[in-house]
Amino acid sequence: MDQNITQVKIRPAIGIARVGNSATEFFAGPESPDRMPEQPGFYKDAAGEVVRELKLNEGGVSEIVWTVRLANKKAAWYQFHLPLDIPEGKSLAPALYGRRNAAVVGADRAKLFTPGTGRTVCPFVDDAPVAAQPGLLDRAALEHCAADAFHPGSEVTWPIRRGTLYTEPFRVRHRAVNDPEPDYGASLTAEKALAPNGPTYAQGPGDLTRWMAAPWQTDAARCRSGYEVLSNQAALPHLSAAAGTWAAAGGDAAAVEDALVGQAVRRAVAETRYSEEEISAGYDERLDPFHEGL
Repeated sequence: MDQNITQVKIRPAIGIARVGNSATEFFAGPESPDRMPEQPGFYKDAAGEVVRELKLNEGGVSEIVWTVRLANKKAAWYQFHLPLDIPEGKSLAPALYGRRNAAVVGADRAKLFTPGTGRTVCPFVDDAPVAAQPGLLDRAALEHCAADAFHPGSEVTWPIRRGTLYTEPFRVRHRAVNDPEPDYGASLTAEKALAPNGPTYAQGPGDLTRWMAAPWQTDAARCRSGYEVLSNQAALPHLSAAAGTWAAAGGDAAAVEDALVGQAVRRAVAETRYSEEEISAGYDERLDPFHEGL
């Protein structure tokens, strides 16, 4: 049998890194899907700081090496009000297609862009059969993401659902380092955004996240906006409970966790939950049992 290596691909094809502020603790990211939840407190160290995913040279990480380049382009990108790949996104007022921080012009706009530097990282894998590992790694990286319609989204927003963004399933089309992106002008309309070789085609560092809201909280709080008319803020969002967009008081939360409780009680709790706007407006002692999770 031919043992020559003819192709090498990095998996997961789309990686989601969880960041934290712990100076000492880390955890290994999932390498297979359908894992059981960790115990409460798993993602915090003894000082209460959030632990990060495994870093270089810890936990036996070694051997295979590649470079990751991160960037933050949000402040220099365009406003985000509606996805530009739905009918409503094609008929916004002209001013809503404009740049963020439009008053910053010329060479000063470079100050809005944080390019970051390349960093070398190393992976490790499960003991699953080799043929199964690529698919498992892809699923494991994405399984706990909010995802759904990506509007606005949590990890990324609507361009991630465009087929033009990929060279194959889950494999984002890369923009070459020597192929700078063109300047799309003072405004970015739907026609420009979706045009061949536009910003929903090849991607460079920071390109996927530059569409996200500033500040980031809107990415979760406004999900589903534009897809339906909401009659009240108690409408159920599509985001998972992990997003923390909604919260219930201690007694209500305990009630719905009871397997014997009826649908009427569950619906009553859903209609009286606290939205993120209410949580952000001020601390409420009734939410104290859940305050750490918010």
